[in-house]
Amino acid sequence: MRNRSVLLDAVRGALTGAAVVAGGYVAYLFGDWYARGTSNNYTNSADALGDFAVAFLFAAFVLCPAGAYLAAWLCHLRRPLLIAIGGNILSVVAIVSVLSRSPNPSLSLRLVAEIAVPIVIFAILGAAFSTRSTREVSASPAAPRG
Repeated sequence: MRNRSVLLDAVRGALTGAAVVAGGYVAYLFGDWYARGTSNNYTNSADALGDFAVAFLFAAFVLCPAGAYLAAWLCHLRRPLLIAIGGNILSVVAIVSVLSRSPNPSLSLRLVAEIAVPIVIFAILGAAFSTRSTREVSASPAAPRG
């Protein structure tokens, strides 16, 4: 029964990771929308790149942890705030380390790094924080030593 609980929490963690990926995609769309609006549909490319980067990073900084916390809380994972913050930090470190290994990463490597890595990391964290116990804890005080 314990293995089933850990596996279920790993699946819940993977769903949380999928929420982070979705939050990142929404942040990308927001950055694109903002850059198009401020640069006359990418006419001035230097300004558009800067506008996109600022808008994307701001939106990703808000949406990814908030989405992770909300998804972890809705999935009834233990310690949703710790999972949200730790999972996002680990995901960023893992994605940067995967993509920095190659000077010109292929599209498939970038997609795997940006989609699969957060899902796997959150699945591991969901299983790691699976602390449900099947034992009953006695409410009686400890016996006096004597």
